[in-house]
Amino acid sequence: MKVLLVASYPGVSGASKSLITLAEGLKNRGLEVDVLLPGKGQIEGILVEKNINYFVIKHYPWVTNIADANSYKVKLKWFVKKLIIRFNEFRLSRLINEYKYDVIHINALTSDQGANIALKKNIKLVWHVREFLEEGILKTFYNPTKSYKKVNLADAVIGVSDSISEYYSSNIPGIQRIYNGIDVTETTDVKDREKSGTAKLLFINRLVPGKGLEDVLKAAEILKKEKVDFSLNIYGNGSKEYLSKLRRCIDSNNLDENIKFKGFTKDISFAWENADIGIVSSNKEAFGRVTVEGMLYKTFIVGANSGGTKEIIKDQYGMLYNVGSPESLANKLKLIINNKAKREETVKKAYIYAKINFSEDKYINNVLKIYNKILIKSKGF
Repeated sequence: MKVLLVASYPGVSGASKSLITLAEGLKNRGLEVDVLLPGKGQIEGILVEKNINYFVIKHYPWVTNIADANSYKVKLKWFVKKLIIRFNEFRLSRLINEYKYDVIHINALTSDQGANIALKKNIKLVWHVREFLEEGILKTFYNPTKSYKKVNLADAVIGVSDSISEYYSSNIPGIQRIYNGIDVTETTDVKDREKSGTAKLLFINRLVPGKGLEDVLKAAEILKKEKVDFSLNIYGNGSKEYLSKLRRCIDSNNLDENIKFKGFTKDISFAWENADIGIVSSNKEAFGRVTVEGMLYKTFIVGANSGGTKEIIKDQYGMLYNVGSPESLANKLKLIINNKAKREETVKKAYIYAKINFSEDKYINNVLKIYNKILIKSKGF
Protein backbone atom coordinates (compact mmCIF):
# COMPACT_ATOMS: atom_id res chain seq x y z
CA MET A 1 0.00 0.00 0.00
CA LYS A 2 1.29 3.48 -0.92
CA VAL A 3 0.24 6.42 1.24
CA LEU A 4 0.78 10.16 0.85
CA LEU A 5 0.50 12.00 4.19
CA VAL A 6 -0.28 15.69 3.64
CA ALA A 7 1.01 18.04 6.33
CA SER A 8 -0.91 21.24 6.98
CA TYR A 9 2.06 23.02 8.56
CA PRO A 10 5.83 22.67 7.94
CA GLY A 11 6.83 23.57 11.49
CA VAL A 12 6.81 21.46 14.65
CA SER A 13 3.42 21.23 16.35
CA GLY A 14 1.28 18.56 17.97
CA ALA A 15 -0.33 17.82 14.61
CA SER A 16 3.01 17.47 12.83
CA LYS A 17 4.36 15.22 15.61
CA SER A 18 1.33 12.96 15.17
CA LEU A 19 1.94 12.89 11.40
CA ILE A 20 5.56 11.82 11.95
CA THR A 21 4.46 9.12 14.40
CA LEU A 22 1.99 7.82 11.81
CA ALA A 23 4.50 7.92 8.94
CA GLU A 24 7.11 6.06 10.96
CA GLY A 25 4.63 3.48 12.22
CA LEU A 26 3.18 2.78 8.77
CA LYS A 27 6.68 2.39 7.31
CA ASN A 28 7.56 -0.10 10.06
CA ARG A 29 4.48 -2.12 9.03
CA GLY A 30 5.70 -2.37 5.44
CA LEU A 31 3.75 0.46 3.78
CA GLU A 32 5.34 2.89 1.34
CA VAL A 33 4.90 6.34 2.85
CA ASP A 34 5.73 9.82 1.57
CA VAL A 35 4.98 13.17 3.21
CA LEU A 36 3.84 16.30 1.37
CA LEU A 37 4.73 19.66 2.96
CA PRO A 38 3.09 23.02 2.09
CA GLY A 39 6.40 24.83 2.51
CA LYS A 40 9.86 24.59 4.03
CA GLY A 41 10.19 24.35 7.82
CA GLN A 42 11.53 22.66 10.95
CA ILE A 43 9.70 19.40 10.25
CA GLU A 44 12.09 18.71 7.35
CA GLY A 45 14.99 18.01 9.71
CA ILE A 46 12.93 15.44 11.62
CA LEU A 47 11.81 13.73 8.42
CA VAL A 48 15.41 13.48 7.22
CA GLU A 49 16.53 12.16 10.61
CA LYS A 50 13.86 9.44 10.48
CA ASN A 51 14.53 8.64 6.82
CA ILE A 52 11.00 9.55 5.72
CA ASN A 53 10.74 10.68 2.09
CA TYR A 54 9.03 14.04 1.54
CA PHE A 55 8.15 16.61 -1.09
CA VAL A 56 7.57 20.35 -0.79
CA ILE A 57 4.86 21.99 -2.94
CA LYS A 58 3.66 25.42 -1.86
CA HIS A 59 0.12 25.56 -0.53
CA TYR A 60 -1.94 27.92 1.63
CA PRO A 61 -4.49 27.15 4.38
CA TRP A 62 -8.11 27.49 3.33
CA VAL A 63 -8.89 29.14 6.67
CA THR A 64 -8.36 32.66 7.99
CA ASN A 65 -8.56 34.45 11.34
CA ILE A 66 -12.17 34.96 12.41
CA ALA A 67 -11.49 38.67 12.91
CA ASP A 68 -10.38 39.01 9.26
CA ALA A 69 -13.08 36.87 7.65
CA ASN A 70 -14.97 39.83 6.16
CA SER A 71 -11.93 41.90 5.25
CA TYR A 72 -11.83 42.90 1.57
CA LYS A 73 -8.02 42.93 1.67
CA VAL A 74 -7.90 39.37 3.09
CA LYS A 75 -10.38 38.14 0.48
CA LEU A 76 -8.30 39.68 -2.30
CA LYS A 77 -5.15 37.99 -0.98
CA TRP A 78 -7.02 34.67 -0.85
CA PHE A 79 -8.04 35.11 -4.49
CA VAL A 80 -4.34 35.48 -5.44
CA LYS A 81 -3.36 32.53 -3.24
CA LYS A 82 -5.97 30.36 -4.97
CA LEU A 83 -4.35 31.10 -8.33
CA ILE A 84 -0.99 29.94 -6.95
CA ILE A 85 -2.63 26.83 -5.46
CA ARG A 86 -4.26 26.01 -8.78
CA PHE A 87 -0.94 26.32 -10.60
CA ASN A 88 0.83 24.14 -8.01
CA GLU A 89 -1.87 21.48 -8.32
CA PHE A 90 -0.48 20.64 -11.77
CA ARG A 91 2.86 19.77 -10.15
CA LEU A 92 1.13 17.77 -7.44
CA SER A 93 -1.00 15.92 -9.99
CA ARG A 94 2.11 14.83 -11.90
CA LEU A 95 3.72 13.64 -8.65
CA ILE A 96 0.64 11.63 -7.69
CA ASN A 97 0.47 10.09 -11.17
CA GLU A 98 4.12 9.07 -10.88
CA TYR A 99 3.90 7.46 -7.44
CA LYS A 100 0.41 5.95 -7.82
CA TYR A 101 -0.77 6.36 -4.24
CA ASP A 102 -3.58 4.21 -2.87
CA VAL A 103 -4.44 6.65 -0.09
CA ILE A 104 -4.06 10.40 0.33
CA HIS A 105 -4.34 11.33 4.00
CA ILE A 106 -4.69 15.03 4.89
CA ASN A 107 -3.37 15.70 8.39
CA ALA A 108 -5.63 18.57 9.52
CA LEU A 109 -8.81 20.45 8.70
CA THR A 110 -6.89 23.66 7.99
CA SER A 111 -5.58 22.31 4.67
CA ASP A 112 -7.20 20.76 1.60
CA GLN A 113 -3.98 20.11 -0.34
CA GLY A 114 -4.39 17.01 -2.48
CA ALA A 115 -8.14 16.67 -1.91
CA ASN A 116 -9.21 17.86 -5.38
CA ILE A 117 -6.78 15.48 -7.09
CA ALA A 118 -7.78 12.53 -4.90
CA LEU A 119 -11.46 13.10 -5.67
CA LYS A 120 -10.83 13.59 -9.39
CA LYS A 121 -8.63 10.50 -9.74
CA ASN A 122 -10.73 8.34 -7.41
CA ILE A 123 -7.87 7.87 -4.95
CA LYS A 124 -8.99 7.02 -1.44
CA LEU A 125 -9.09 10.19 0.70
CA VAL A 126 -8.75 10.29 4.48
CA TRP A 127 -9.07 13.56 6.39
CA HIS A 128 -7.86 14.09 9.96
CA VAL A 129 -9.55 16.73 12.14
CA ARG A 130 -7.16 17.90 14.84
CA GLU A 131 -8.52 21.32 15.80
CA PHE A 132 -11.56 23.26 16.99
CA LEU A 133 -11.47 25.85 14.23
CA GLU A 134 -13.53 28.68 15.73
CA GLU A 135 -13.26 28.02 19.46
CA GLY A 136 -9.77 26.57 19.61
CA ILE A 137 -7.52 28.27 17.05
CA LEU A 138 -9.85 31.22 16.26
CA LYS A 139 -10.02 30.42 12.53
CA THR A 140 -12.82 29.96 10.03
CA PHE A 141 -13.08 28.69 6.47
CA TYR A 142 -13.08 31.28 3.70
CA ASN A 143 -16.13 29.42 2.40
CA PRO A 144 -17.59 27.12 5.12
CA THR A 145 -20.35 25.61 2.93
CA LYS A 146 -18.01 24.53 0.11
CA SER A 147 -15.30 23.43 2.53
CA TYR A 148 -17.51 21.12 4.57
CA LYS A 149 -19.02 19.75 1.35
CA LYS A 150 -15.53 18.78 0.18
CA VAL A 151 -14.54 17.25 3.54
CA ASN A 152 -17.67 15.10 3.47
CA LEU A 153 -16.62 13.65 0.12
CA ALA A 154 -13.64 11.96 1.85
CA ASP A 155 -13.79 8.19 2.25
CA ALA A 156 -13.09 8.58 5.98
CA VAL A 157 -12.86 11.50 8.40
CA ILE A 158 -10.99 10.99 11.68
CA GLY A 159 -11.44 13.13 14.79
CA VAL A 160 -8.78 13.02 17.49
CA SER A 161 -11.22 12.99 20.41
CA ASP A 162 -14.87 12.48 21.27
CA SER A 163 -15.02 16.23 21.89
CA ILE A 164 -13.96 16.89 18.30
CA SER A 165 -16.39 14.32 16.89
CA GLU A 166 -19.26 15.85 18.84
CA TYR A 167 -18.30 19.42 17.87
CA TYR A 168 -18.34 18.63 14.14
CA SER A 169 -21.16 16.07 14.17
CA SER A 170 -23.64 18.32 12.35
CA ASN A 171 -21.18 19.49 9.69
CA ILE A 172 -19.29 16.18 9.29
CA PRO A 173 -21.81 13.44 10.22
CA GLY A 174 -19.49 10.52 9.41
CA ILE A 175 -16.57 11.61 11.57
CA GLN A 176 -15.07 8.82 13.72
CA ARG A 177 -12.75 9.06 16.70
CA ILE A 178 -9.20 7.71 16.88
CA TYR A 179 -7.00 8.97 19.70
CA ASN A 180 -3.47 10.06 18.87
CA GLY A 181 -0.64 7.79 19.96
CA ILE A 182 2.31 8.93 22.04
CA ASP A 183 5.17 6.82 23.36
CA VAL A 184 8.05 8.15 25.42
CA THR A 185 11.24 6.66 26.77
CA GLU A 186 11.07 5.39 30.33
CA THR A 187 11.25 8.25 32.79
CA THR A 188 12.27 8.60 36.39
CA ASP A 189 9.70 7.95 39.06
CA VAL A 190 8.26 11.07 40.66
CA LYS A 191 9.74 10.07 44.04
CA ASP A 192 13.23 9.82 42.55
CA ARG A 193 13.27 13.31 41.10
CA GLU A 194 15.38 15.98 42.68
CA LYS A 195 13.46 17.65 45.47
CA SER A 196 13.47 21.31 46.46
CA GLY A 197 11.14 23.58 48.34
CA THR A 198 10.19 25.37 45.12
CA ALA A 199 7.21 24.03 43.15
CA LYS A 200 8.43 23.62 39.56
CA LEU A 201 5.70 24.44 37.03
CA LEU A 202 5.90 23.81 33.29
CA PHE A 203 4.14 25.20 30.22
CA ILE A 204 5.16 23.56 26.94
CA ASN A 205 3.23 24.44 23.80
CA ARG A 206 3.10 26.87 20.90
CA LEU A 207 3.05 30.44 22.21
CA VAL A 208 -0.12 31.71 20.57
CA PRO A 209 -3.22 33.38 22.10
CA GLY A 210 -5.47 30.30 21.97
CA LYS A 211 -3.15 28.35 24.29
CA GLY A 212 -4.15 30.41 27.35
CA LEU A 213 -0.68 31.49 28.45
CA GLU A 214 -1.92 34.93 29.51
CA ASP A 215 -4.20 33.23 32.04
CA VAL A 216 -1.20 31.26 33.31
CA LEU A 217 0.76 34.49 33.86
CA LYS A 218 -2.17 36.05 35.72
CA ALA A 219 -2.41 32.93 37.90
CA ALA A 220 1.34 33.24 38.56
CA GLU A 221 0.77 36.82 39.69
CA ILE A 222 -1.80 35.55 42.21
CA LEU A 223 0.59 32.86 43.48
CA LYS A 224 3.33 35.47 43.92
CA LYS A 225 1.06 37.78 45.91
CA GLU A 226 0.10 34.86 48.15
CA LYS A 227 3.81 34.08 48.70
CA VAL A 228 3.73 30.64 47.06
CA ASP A 229 7.28 29.44 46.30
CA PHE A 230 7.25 28.47 42.61
CA SER A 231 9.11 28.65 39.31
CA LEU A 232 7.59 28.42 35.83
CA ASN A 233 9.50 27.32 32.75
CA ILE A 234 7.86 28.18 29.41
CA TYR A 235 8.89 26.18 26.33
CA GLY A 236 7.74 26.94 22.79
CA ASN A 237 7.95 29.35 19.88
CA GLY A 238 5.80 32.36 19.18
CA SER A 239 5.77 35.63 17.25
CA LYS A 240 7.98 38.50 18.44
CA GLU A 241 4.88 40.63 19.00
CA TYR A 242 3.18 38.06 21.22
CA LEU A 243 6.37 37.29 23.16
CA SER A 244 6.88 41.01 23.80
CA LYS A 245 3.34 41.24 25.14
CA LEU A 246 3.97 38.30 27.50
CA ARG A 247 7.31 39.74 28.68
CA ARG A 248 5.67 43.09 29.48
CA CYS A 249 3.12 41.25 31.61
CA ILE A 250 5.92 39.41 33.46
CA ASP A 251 7.97 42.58 34.01
CA SER A 252 5.04 44.67 35.19
CA ASN A 253 4.18 42.10 37.87
CA ASN A 254 7.77 41.49 39.02
CA LEU A 255 7.64 37.85 37.93
CA ASP A 256 10.98 37.77 36.11
CA GLU A 257 12.66 35.79 38.91
CA ASN A 258 9.89 33.16 38.86
CA ILE A 259 9.26 32.78 35.12
CA LYS A 260 11.75 31.86 32.41
CA PHE A 261 11.26 31.53 28.64
CA LYS A 262 13.22 28.52 27.38
CA GLY A 263 12.35 28.66 23.67
CA PHE A 264 11.74 25.62 21.47
CA THR A 265 13.32 22.31 22.52
CA LYS A 266 13.56 18.88 20.95
CA ASP A 267 14.45 17.41 24.34
CA ILE A 268 11.03 17.47 25.96
CA SER A 269 12.09 14.72 28.38
CA PHE A 270 14.45 17.16 30.13
CA ALA A 271 11.63 19.71 30.43
CA TRP A 272 9.16 17.21 31.87
CA GLU A 273 11.57 15.48 34.22
CA ASN A 274 12.45 18.84 35.77
CA ALA A 275 8.83 19.71 36.51
CA ASP A 276 6.44 18.87 39.33
CA ILE A 277 3.30 20.17 37.64
CA GLY A 278 2.44 20.72 33.97
CA ILE A 279 -0.15 23.31 32.95
CA VAL A 280 -2.40 22.80 29.90
CA SER A 281 -4.34 26.05 29.54
CA SER A 282 -5.65 25.98 25.94
CA ASN A 283 -9.09 27.49 25.48
CA LYS A 284 -10.20 24.32 23.73
CA GLU A 285 -7.61 21.65 23.00
CA ALA A 286 -8.72 19.19 20.32
CA PHE A 287 -6.87 16.24 21.82
CA GLY A 288 -4.21 17.20 24.32
CA ARG A 289 -0.88 15.78 23.25
CA VAL A 290 0.86 17.79 25.97
CA THR A 291 -1.53 16.34 28.56
CA VAL A 292 -0.68 12.77 27.57
CA GLU A 293 3.05 13.53 27.35
CA GLY A 294 2.90 14.86 30.89
CA MET A 295 1.14 11.73 32.11
CA LEU A 296 3.71 9.49 30.43
CA TYR A 297 6.53 11.55 31.92
CA LYS A 298 4.94 11.07 35.35
CA THR A 299 4.17 14.74 35.86
CA PHE A 300 0.96 15.99 37.48
CA ILE A 301 -1.27 17.90 35.01
CA VAL A 302 -3.51 20.84 35.81
CA GLY A 303 -5.68 21.47 32.75
CA ALA A 304 -8.49 23.67 31.46
CA ASN A 305 -11.94 22.14 31.85
CA SER A 306 -12.71 22.00 28.12
CA GLY A 307 -12.29 19.95 24.94
CA GLY A 308 -9.84 17.08 24.81
CA THR A 309 -8.10 18.16 28.03
CA LYS A 310 -11.27 17.56 30.03
CA GLU A 311 -11.88 14.28 28.18
CA ILE A 312 -8.42 12.92 29.04
CA ILE A 313 -8.02 14.17 32.62
CA LYS A 314 -11.61 13.48 33.76
CA ASP A 315 -10.62 15.00 37.14
CA GLN A 316 -9.21 11.55 37.95
CA TYR A 317 -5.83 11.70 36.24
CA GLY A 318 -4.97 15.30 37.06
CA MET A 319 -6.91 18.38 38.10
CA LEU A 320 -9.26 20.59 36.07
CA TYR A 321 -9.82 24.33 36.47
CA ASN A 322 -12.41 26.65 34.94
CA VAL A 323 -11.19 27.61 31.48
CA GLY A 324 -10.42 31.31 31.16
CA SER A 325 -10.22 31.84 34.93
CA PRO A 326 -6.74 32.65 36.33
CA GLU A 327 -8.25 32.63 39.81
CA SER A 328 -9.48 29.05 39.39
CA LEU A 329 -6.10 28.00 37.99
CA ALA A 330 -4.22 29.62 40.87
CA ASN A 331 -6.49 27.91 43.41
CA LYS A 332 -5.96 24.48 41.83
CA LEU A 333 -2.21 25.00 41.68
CA LYS A 334 -2.10 25.94 45.36
CA LEU A 335 -4.14 22.87 46.28
CA ILE A 336 -1.86 20.44 44.48
CA ILE A 337 1.40 22.20 45.39
CA ASN A 338 0.47 21.67 49.04
CA ASN A 339 -0.51 18.01 48.59
CA LYS A 340 2.50 15.97 47.45
CA ALA A 341 0.88 12.68 48.46
CA LYS A 342 -2.10 13.40 46.16
CA ARG A 343 0.30 14.33 43.34
CA GLU A 344 2.23 11.08 43.60
CA GLU A 345 -0.91 8.92 43.81
CA THR A 346 -2.55 10.62 40.80
CA VAL A 347 0.62 10.54 38.69
CA LYS A 348 0.86 6.75 39.06
CA LYS A 349 -2.76 6.24 37.95
CA ALA A 350 -2.40 8.69 35.07
CA TYR A 351 0.74 6.96 33.78
CA ILE A 352 -1.00 3.57 33.60
CA TYR A 353 -4.11 5.11 32.01
CA ALA A 354 -2.06 6.90 29.31
CA LYS A 355 0.03 3.81 28.51
CA ILE A 356 -3.11 1.74 27.93
CA ASN A 357 -5.22 4.26 26.00
CA PHE A 358 -2.78 6.40 23.99
CA SER A 359 -0.06 4.10 22.68
CA GLU A 360 1.48 4.60 19.25
CA ASP A 361 0.69 0.99 18.29
CA LYS A 362 -3.01 1.47 19.04
CA TYR A 363 -3.10 4.73 17.05
CA ILE A 364 -1.34 3.33 13.98
CA ASN A 365 -3.30 0.06 13.97
CA ASN A 366 -6.61 1.94 14.14
CA VAL A 367 -5.64 4.20 11.21
CA LEU A 368 -4.46 1.17 9.23
CA LYS A 369 -7.84 -0.51 9.82
CA ILE A 370 -9.51 2.51 8.19
CA TYR A 371 -7.18 2.32 5.17
CA ASN A 372 -7.89 -1.39 4.73
CA LYS A 373 -11.64 -0.90 5.16
CA ILE A 374 -11.97 1.81 2.50
CA LEU A 375 -9.70 -0.02 0.05
CA ILE A 376 -11.61 -3.30 0.46
CA LYS A 377 -14.90 -1.43 0.06
CA SER A 378 -13.69 0.07 -3.24
CA LYS A 379 -13.02 -3.42 -4.56
CA GLY A 380 -16.56 -4.50 -3.77
CA PHE A 381 -15.82 -7.03 -1.03
